[in-house]
Amino acid sequence: MTGIAMRASRRTAAAALCAVVVASAAGCATDGTAAVELPVGPALTVGVPGGQPGLAVLRGEGYEGFDIDVAEYIARDLGYARKQIVYVPVDAAERDRAVNEGVVDVMVGYAAVGDGTDAASDDVEIAGAYLSGGLDLLIRGDESGDIASASSMDGRVACTSRGAAAATALREAAPGVAIQERDSVAQCVTALMIGEADAVAADGAVLAGFAAEHGEGYLVTLGRPYADSWRGVAVRGGDDELADRIALALRAMVADGTWDACAAELRAGTGYDPGEAPAPMRDVPSDG
Repeated sequence: MTGIAMRASRRTAAAALCAVVVASAAGCATDGTAAVELPVGPALTVGVPGGQPGLAVLRGEGYEGFDIDVAEYIARDLGYARKQIVYVPVDAAERDRAVNEGVVDVMVGYAAVGDGTDAASDDVEIAGAYLSGGLDLLIRGDESGDIASASSMDGRVACTSRGAAAATALREAAPGVAIQERDSVAQCVTALMIGEADAVAADGAVLAGFAAEHGEGYLVTLGRPYADSWRGVAVRGGDDELADRIALALRAMVADGTWDACAAELRAGTGYDPGEAPAPMRDVPSDG
């Protein structure tokens, strides 16, 4: 039995008590059904950011979005059925601890800036990226003439989720910006809508989902990224075996056309253009 199978087997009973298995409603990587049931056999516990339309959001009885499609593809590649996946919402500030302490086996939606070489602590191993883009700003549509770029945020208030890298990068572009931290991007969007913040700073894919959800023109993204970013998968630091297996699964997702299909659904649902699949981050032979 592999290390991941042993860890998952030990956690099956606990997972059944504290979480439900939910399935994606998106059709690019699944059969389109959504069910709530207890895990049968060994469970794969997957951390997700949660509350991010188009990427990872709970709709009724099931999670859906690009992150979920990636998670289900990886799980299937590792030998897990959809009913064996347990999704656990994890805030950005807690993600490294959750992975390192075994709260989750795999973390999808692991967002960072740069090229990924210094993205994680020693507690986390990056298996690979599946979306690349840039940090952007979400603003109220009626202020699009006043806030034209990140530098326009001097003297204004930007909201970021706690633990995210968006704040540091924004301070470099607008040293006079005031940063307001909330527990999630969703809370920042609320702060924006009620006037407690002038903008929300986050990955462009995340912001596009919120803009689409609140109706055309009410909230808008600038479309002028102020730093490169990517979104990927992380596992416990030092677990090279699992990281390599996931890296190969991400390559397969691109090679068999699943990534393109999921990207098309993301584009149709949010207006965000994912571009091309990111290059592999790990040097793993294709034969494993």
